[in-house]
Amino acid sequence: MDTKNSIPSFWKWFFLGTEHEKPGIRSYFDRWLLLHLIVASGMTYFFHGKEVSTTGAIIISFIGILIAITMAWSSNLISLINSNEIVKLSKYFKGGITGYVFKVQSAVLAMFAGIIVWAIYCFTIFQCKPVMFAAFFLSSVVIRECWQTILFAHMLTIYRAKIILSENERSSK
Repeated sequence: MDTKNSIPSFWKWFFLGTEHEKPGIRSYFDRWLLLHLIVASGMTYFFHGKEVSTTGAIIISFIGILIAITMAWSSNLISLINSNEIVKLSKYFKGGITGYVFKVQSAVLAMFAGIIVWAIYCFTIFQCKPVMFAAFFLSSVVIRECWQTILFAHMLTIYRAKIILSENERSSK
């Protein structure tokens, strides 16, 4: 049972949710899941083992770059989330600050999973169609998560600016 003073657990939030929010893993099961499945199916169908193994090193580097971008935006998000304005805003979000932080953390988790699956495939541990499919599926998810992290940072910046403007207008009256 979650209480206001308990220390939040990412894994509990991710798999079980909280009393205020559904499990974080459920955020991956939305309308975009179909697109990820189509991308992974198409890429698995059109590529052959040798081609994917050769390009895997490039894809691993690409995912590494996406992780670096996400980490850079995550540090920006941390400073935004710690601002007084976003703390006030979080009171209106079911998951609160914890939900904000854990959603970004789940994006990083997806990216690490993508690198691990590609490494498993590229280093010929399991070069089979299901692992290739999983690698392409996670690559599609990684691109989405990187984009969503950047978009989230931008939206919080906009919300923060609107809150500051609103407070300034209120205090000038």
